[in-house]
Amino acid sequence: MSAEPNIFVRHKDKAWHFLAGMAASFIVATVVNACFWELHDGYWTGLGLGAGAVVGLAKELWDARKDAKGRLVGTGWNWWDLAWTVAGSLFVIVGLRWGWA
Repeated sequence: MSAEPNIFVRHKDKAWHFLAGMAASFIVATVVNACFWELHDGYWTGLGLGAGAVVGLAKELWDARKDAKGRLVGTGWNWWDLAWTVAGSLFVIVGLRWGWA
């Protein structure tokens, strides 16, 4: 049996972060664009990208929480998770700007 970790199991969490960023930015960007279609394109783009960043920051703050005695309760802060969430958001925004959806 190999002692090397399976890359798909080890990085499955990053895929969930990428998908969460995609979902948050897509929902916010399309709702803002549908409700306020007269706004300049930069507004819904920025709001959609911001939504992905907020979701990523909220998740990392949740992971970094501590109990009353100062012990780590979550999994800890992870810059890579935040980066993957923002990357998913950026992927959707670029796709919407270029007309993929």
